[in-house]
Formats: sequence, C-alpha cells, structure tokens
Amino acid sequence: MDKEHSYVTVGRGILFNVQLNGLPEAVVAFLAAFYFLDVDYPKCHEIVTAHACASLCCNRDWVAVIYDDKWWPGTVDSTDDEITVSFMKPVAKNKFIWHQDSNGKGLTQMLCQQQTFWQSWKRSQYRPEALEAVGGVSRNSENSVDELNDHLDEDHEVAVNLEMDSDMCVSDEEEGQPLLKRMNSLPPRKQRKKARAPPVFPKKWLSNPKYKEWLRYDVQHNTMWCDFCRSNKICGVWAEQGTQNFRKKTLLVHMASNDHARFALARNPAQSTVVKTREKMKKQEARSYKSALRTVYWISSEEIPNCKYPSLLQFQREQGVKDIIQMNRGKNCKKESPESFHELLHSLSEVFLRKMLNHLNSSPFIGLGIDESTDRSQEKHIAAVVRYVDSNETKIKTSFLKLSVITSGTAPAIVEAVKKILGDFSIPVNKLTGLGIDGASVMASDMNGVLGLLQRENPFLIGIHCINHRLHLAVSKAAKDIKNVNTLSTILSTIYQHVNNSPNRLQKFKNLADVLGAINHDNAPEEGNENIAPSLKYLKFKRIFDIRWLSVGEAVKAVIHNYQPLLILLEEEAANDEPTSMGLLEKLSSYKYVALLHLLGDVVGATNHLCRIFQYRDISFSTLQSQLPIFVETLQDMKNQPGKFLQMFLECVEEGSDEIIFEGVHLKTNPHRNERMNQLEEFETDRQAFIDALANNITSRFPNVQLLSAFQIFDPSAYPENPQQLAGWGYDHLKNLLDFYGEPKRLENQVIQALVKPEAAEEEFLFFKRLVYQNRGEDRNENEQLKFCFYKPQELFTKLFGGGNVDNKMIYPQIYKLMVLTLTTMPSNAEAERVFSVQNRVKTKLRTRLGINILDELVRVSYSKTSGESLDLDTALAIFNEKPHRWY
Repeated sequence: MDKEHSYVTVGRGILFNVQLNGLPEAVVAFLAAFYFLDVDYPKCHEIVTAHACASLCCNRDWVAVIYDDKWWPGTVDSTDDEITVSFMKPVAKNKFIWHQDSNGKGLTQMLCQQQTFWQSWKRSQYRPEALEAVGGVSRNSENSVDELNDHLDEDHEVAVNLEMDSDMCVSDEEEGQPLLKRMNSLPPRKQRKKARAPPVFPKKWLSNPKYKEWLRYDVQHNTMWCDFCRSNKICGVWAEQGTQNFRKKTLLVHMASNDHARFALARNPAQSTVVKTREKMKKQEARSYKSALRTVYWISSEEIPNCKYPSLLQFQREQGVKDIIQMNRGKNCKKESPESFHELLHSLSEVFLRKMLNHLNSSPFIGLGIDESTDRSQEKHIAAVVRYVDSNETKIKTSFLKLSVITSGTAPAIVEAVKKILGDFSIPVNKLTGLGIDGASVMASDMNGVLGLLQRENPFLIGIHCINHRLHLAVSKAAKDIKNVNTLSTILSTIYQHVNNSPNRLQKFKNLADVLGAINHDNAPEEGNENIAPSLKYLKFKRIFDIRWLSVGEAVKAVIHNYQPLLILLEEEAANDEPTSMGLLEKLSSYKYVALLHLLGDVVGATNHLCRIFQYRDISFSTLQSQLPIFVETLQDMKNQPGKFLQMFLECVEEGSDEIIFEGVHLKTNPHRNERMNQLEEFETDRQAFIDALANNITSRFPNVQLLSAFQIFDPSAYPENPQQLAGWGYDHLKNLLDFYGEPKRLENQVIQALVKPEAAEEEFLFFKRLVYQNRGEDRNENEQLKFCFYKPQELFTKLFGGGNVDNKMIYPQIYKLMVLTLTTMPSNAEAERVFSVQNRVKTKLRTRLGINILDELVRVSYSKTSGESLDLDTALAIFNEKPHRWY
C-alpha cells in the first residue's frame, strides 16, 4: 500500500480515499466506518492502537484526529461515488487550525477542542454493515479475514476501547484473535423495529394565534405549509410542496426566518402598508377627479368659456374645498391646463354618448334629422339628431348625435358628411325610417338632393319637410301676397332700426315712456298681472329674423304695447324734419296700418302658439293632424269676429266726423293718393284677403298625405267611441302603411325585402285595436278637477310595450314594428335648430378658435341638461382612467 494514500471501499460501493500525511493506516478503516455511520454530527470517538491512543472528530465537511499529542486536520470532499479526506500537516494540540477550502477560494477557521467532543463509543451504535464493508469483504468470509489480518500486522493491531456490559466482554480465547474475527464472532444485532407510522399533524396549531394567520395544512398530502411564503412565491418547502416535520421547533425556526418575518410585518393591520397607502391615495384621487369633473360639467352646462376653469379651481381652493386642494401634485402640477380640461370634458361627453349608443344599437329603427348652418368663424357645420327607442324605459326619445364640418353646401358633400356620422356610430343607412329636413331644394329634392341620394340606398326612407319651416313659409308668403301687410312688415323692421340703433333716440323714448307712466319691462311684474294694463307696459322693440319663427309675433306685440310713446317720439322728430320719423309717423297715423297691426297681432299670435306646439321635442304626426284643423277654423273665425288685439283697438277708437282717435292719436281715414276706397274699407278687404291666403297656404303646405294620416291608428283619440265599431275601423289606414312598408322595393339590380309582413300585421291589428281601446287614457288633475285625457301615441307605446307588458312585443311583433316606424319619424326639425342655438351661445365672437371636436363635446354636455346630482361620475371617472394621463 502506498504510504501516502489509503483506499478503502465502504458501503454501497463508495470509494474512501484518505491522504494519510503521516497517520497510521490503522486509523483509516475506522475513519471510514465512522463516516459511514448514520448518526448525528459532529462525531467524536476514541481509537486505540497498539502504540498510542487517537481521538477522532469528524462531520460531513471536515475531520480532525488527535494522535501523538498532535492535531491532524483534514477536509472532506464527497461525491456520489467517492469520498476524499485530505489531512494537512500536524500542528500542536488545542490551537486554531486554518486550512484552505477544497475550492481554493478562501480559508475556514476551525477551533478544535478535544475535551468538548470526546465521547464514548458504544457498541450498540456501531453498524456491522460498516465493519462488513471494511476492505470490501463480508463477515463470514475467511479469505477476506485472512487478507485483512495480513494487511493489519501485529504492530498495528487495533483495539477498541468500549464501555461494555459484562456479557459483552471479550473472553480470554478471543483476546488473541484479530479484530475482524472477534467482531464476526459477535452475536447478530437485534432486528430493527418496524417502520414508524406517518407523523400526525397537531390540528390545534391551526387555531393557535401565533400560527393561524399563516399556517395551513394539506390533508391529502399530510403536509403543512406557509400561506405568506406561498402567496409571495418564495422558493422552499414551506411555499411549494410543504413539510411533514411536525415539530414546534420547525414552526419557530420558520417564523424566525427573514422572509417570513418580512411578510408577516407587511400584513400587520397596525402598520400602514404600501398597498393600503396606495388604496388610500387612489380613493382620494378619485374624489379629487370627481370634483374636477363636476367643475368641468358646470362650466360646460352654463356655457362659460374654458379659460375660466383655472380661476374657478383657485376660487374653490380659497373656499376650502378639500378635494380640490388635495388634487395638486406639487407646485407645478395643479391640473389646470387646457389639456386637463379637455380630457375631463371628453369623459363627460362619452358618458352621454355611450348611454345613447346602447339604445341606438337595440332600437329596431331610427329617425334622423339634419340641418346645416354657418358658425361665427364662417365654418359650415351640419347637426344630426336622432329619434330612437329607449330600451330601458320603452320610450321614444330624441337626442343630439353629432356636430360635424362640411366642406361645402352641396348635396354630395352633405350626404358624405351624413354617412361618415352614421359610420362613426355604426348606424346602417337601411335602419333609417325618416329624414327630417328643411324645405331647401338641396335637401328636399328627390332627384339629386340629400333625400334623393339617400333613398337610392334605402327606398323606405321618408323625407319630412319640417312643419315649423312650412308654417313659417306659409305666413311669410301670405304677408308678401298682400301689399299693405308686406308694407307693415317693412314698417316693423324700420322701427327697430330707427330706435334701437341710436342710443340718444332710445334713451329719449324711455324717458317718454316713464313720463307717460310706462313701466320698464325688466322691473315689471309678470305678464299675467291684471293690475297693469297691457298698453302701459314697456317692451323692447324686436328685430324680425327670417330664420326665427316667432320673431314676427314678438315685434308686432312690442309696437302695439309701445304705440303711444312711440308716436310722440316720432312727432317730435318729424317736427325737426327727420325724414325716417316723418315717414313712420305717416304710416302709423293711418287707420289701415294701425288696424292691420292689431289684426296681425291676433293672427301671428295663433301661428306662434301652433309653432310652439310643433317645437315639442317628441311631437308626433297625430298632434299635427289634430292641431292644423283647429288652427284653420280659428283663422276663419277671425274673418268675422275680431281677435284679442283687434277687439282692444276697436274698443279704444273714438269716431269723429272726419278722424278717428286712438290713444290720443288722430288716425287718418281718407284714402291715400291714387286710392279709391277709404282706409276702413281697405282694411276690411285686406283682412279677408290675408286670412284666406294664410288658410290656403296652410292647406297647400300641409296636404293630407295618406301615408302620414295613416299614423292615426296609433292615436287613441282617433278611435271610435263605440267599441262595436272597432271591428271594421282602421283597415284603410293600415292598408296605406302596409302598401309602403309591407311590399319589397326594387333598387337598381337588387330587391330590398319588406320591413313588415302584411298578412301577420292584419291578423294582429284586430286584437291590437281592442287593446288600444282598453288603454285609451286616464283621469288627470287639471285645474283641481279630474278630467279624462287620451294617451298620446308615445305614452300609448310605453303603456302597451313597457313595464309589465313587455310580452306584447312578441304577441304583436308586426304592429310593434309599424308603431316604431311611425313614432321614430320626425315631423319637426326643431331639435337640430336647438343644437345650432347652443352652438351659437358656446362659440361666441371671442371663442372662434374652438375646434369642431371640442365644440361638439361642449354642445353635447350643454344640450344634455342633466342635473349635477344625477350625473354619472363613476362612469365618467372609469372612462377617464381608461388611458394614462399626464397632468399639467
């Protein structure tokens, strides 16, 4: 054997390689045996040779042997198939031993204290398998014993110092035998005990306050694990597969680990964690954003310029509004920039838009109204409004859709803009039922106008000329056809320009009104106050606008009420040869013009009342059919009986021999030059002619279109009083509707299917009439008296198909379609005019730089007229947080 190395094969074929460095070889076998023992480390045993006593201390990483009053320190390197022990040069006992690590990267300090680790080696701890493996031989192999005895000569015979009982002492016959023979002669070790039962987990730990927050038990795999470590994805048995080492010491060691202690501290409710702090910041941020949203909504709804947003925020901070104060992020981040305002405004606009889009997608059909206008910056805009079915409330609603720029006022440009708007909201053209337009040829022409171009894609589209435009045109044409009435219109315009365009003249007029006892209209009681005569009220003179339907009536009313101070003013200025005053005085002191002025007040008063009815947001054709005959009858009565203003004029007239006095003014009755009739006869002639012309114009501009008149089958007031007449009633109107909506339409090379099934609709109509008759109306309180009132078609629609009657949509599917088709068709385009009114109030002369996108959102928010309490701020905040923002 090499004197420098010793090789011994131990259990499971592991090669034990020892670099002796001066140690006796006898130590090697026992060193290998002890290393292979499965006992606790460090191990200390005492080995006695024939010449000296050696003490052994070892563990998995290092080994130390005391022999001949010297220390032999060594390092242990182990692999799967070899264990290498390298002894260093011996040093003095009881000193620090320094040796280099096996990887050569550092030094390990070892203090070997012999007395501390000494212990007796007991036979019961010795494994025969280790001895059996020494030298690679078995216990019963004599050849192996001989080989080992040859290897271990008498000088190196090893004896083990044992603390043994009397029955384990070595006999005299065995004393001279070699060590291995003596060990082989020992009685076999007792059989091992059976495998222990699996460990039992103490379930009381789960309720222990120390462990219950983090300790978890897996019944299926009989393991315990840490919830803190697993939730934070830490590597180790406590976070992955768990452990079966059910000892309290195991829990205490894990609790003392750095990772567990850190996670437990983070979950301590008494400590403000990063997560809780962030949640608190988010809640405060949300409150601040909602306050900013309310501020932006108030500015937009009140149509105040956006530039007031920073000053309004500063005012709120000075007033101590905490949410606004905490909205700041440093001195340079106050969220007052125009970009911040626009982002908040966009969120508010999206709230109204998305809510409407949900209803547009679910509505079977949609009515569209369009109108074009030019804003303050001479930019052409088109406004689109829609009428649809609100699926949540089963109501017919009219809403603003979009404001868009058009390149020109031609029909193709308008159609292109309309298609782009419909495409932005995913509304197909074939879903439109009616198109509300004004009477301009570029809109109403069924050849190359907007209506004609859209009908090429949707043949079921009906073009509706706005009833307010038609009424205004009917009155204007009747006034132009009668010479004196047309002259009176010019007089009204001249009075406004003559008085209001001169501050000195206007002030002189106000002074005259005060002297005569007139009361400033701004400080006067309401118009219904009977204590003040109408003629004594001071009203501002109004300008007549061709595009404003009610302007004529307001201008006439102002001149009638201010007649006396106006005539005095004109007389004073005419005395100074002021030409305009002289001309106006000549006209206003003539009987026929003053009488026509009062007649026009009665007629225009009736037309203005009808115009206001037609401007209702959700007006239907049934209202048109019922109100027009009443208006025509009222006009016919004015031919024979004077109205309110004319009656007042006739009662105040004092007839003399040659003149008539009205409010102290002498009215001329003689015929003017080149006129044969006197002015009284001329007035009567103009009165009859004007009323007849107006009635004829109304009849011609509102023809009894069969398709539109057929809509009355959904008007409860049109149903017969006797229920026995219901069986045959209404089929002629239903036929007119089915002829249009129930027949396929041919469009170029394709056929468009019918919207309604005629046979099914006729079958449903018989039962539907009975349902309408049973729900015709209700008793309502009017002037503290109960009065039966018929439902309007929109109210009937909600009554029959909403609430608990939703099943009627499936019972009468074809009638439901017909009713939606008729009610979504817009008879008036007043809603588009309202949009332009909002636009002109928002985009003033000082705000002409507003872009179309910001203008569209400002108009939408102002148009909504939603109260601050019902504003959906949570949805607006969610929309605002959909994309990251940089605050300024």
